[in-house]
Amino acid sequence: MFKKANKLSPQPAPPSVEQIMEDLETFCVERQPTEKVRSLDSSATEEPDIEDWWKVFQTYLEDHEQFHSMKIDIENLKKKLLATQTELQEARDSIQRQIDEDLEKIKLTIQS
Repeated sequence: MFKKANKLSPQPAPPSVEQIMEDLETFCVERQPTEKVRSLDSSATEEPDIEDWWKVFQTYLEDHEQFHSMKIDIENLKKKLLATQTELQEARDSIQRQIDEDLEKIKLTIQS
C-alpha cells in the first residue's frame, strides 16, 4: 500500500561567515519614496489603516536621521568655531603684545 520513500540527498552546508559578509556588501534594497505624513487625520471616523501609520513612522524615521546628521554637523561646526576663536584670541594677544612693545619703544624714544 505505501511505497518506501526515496532517500533524500544531504542538506547543503550553511554559508560561511565570509560568504555572508560578501553577500551583505552587495545587498541593496530599492525603496519607493514614501509620502511624507506628519500626523494622522483625526477627523476620519474610521480607524486609520496600517499604511497610514507606516507613512507617519517612515516620516518620523527620516526626520530623526536628518536631525541626527544635523546635530553632528552642528557639533563639528562648533568645534571649528572654537578652534577659530582660539586662533583669533592668540592673534589678538600677539597684536596687543606688539602694540605694547611699540608703545614702550616710542616712550623710550620720546624720553631720550
